[in-house]
Amino acid sequence: MIEEYIQEAIGFYTHASERVEKNLNTTVDDKLRWAPSPTSRSPLAIAVHCALAVKGMTRSLSGTEPTPSGMTTAQMDDWLRQQEEAVTTRKEALALLREASDEHISWLKAITPEVLDGTADLGFGPMPTKVVIHIVVGHLHDHAAQIEYIQSIYGDREWRM
Repeated sequence: MIEEYIQEAIGFYTHASERVEKNLNTTVDDKLRWAPSPTSRSPLAIAVHCALAVKGMTRSLSGTEPTPSGMTTAQMDDWLRQQEEAVTTRKEALALLREASDEHISWLKAITPEVLDGTADLGFGPMPTKVVIHIVVGHLHDHAAQIEYIQSIYGDREWRM
C-alpha cells in the first residue's frame, strides 16, 4: 500500500518537474530572462525558484534544515530573488532543478509509514504529510503555468502538455 502511494507521488512529482524543465527548454533564448513587468519573474528565475523551493521543502521535510521561522513572506521572497539572480544560464537552472528532483525523490523513497501517516510543517502550520507531498507538486505545476503564460505573452502559442 505505501509502496503504491509513494510510486504515485513520485510519478506526480516527476510529471510536474518535467513540465517546468520542458517549459524552460522551450523558452527562446532572448526571452529566457525576460519578464512581463519589473516585479515579475522571468522563465529562468521561475525555474530557479522552483528548484530552490523544492530543495527547501525537501530539506525541511527530511529534517536536515528547519523551516525558516519568523520570516515574513516578503523577506522570504527577497531572499529567494537574491538566490535566483545567482543562476544566469539555462544549463545551471536545469542542473539545479535536477538536483532538487533527485533530493526530493530520494526523500519520497525513504518515507516510512509513520512519516507518511504523520504531519509536516512547511511554515504554514502542521498538515498531514500526504497533503504536504501534493503541495510540493502543486507548487511546480503553478510555476510551470507561469512560464507557459509568459511564453504566450511573447507570442509562443505552442501547446506542450
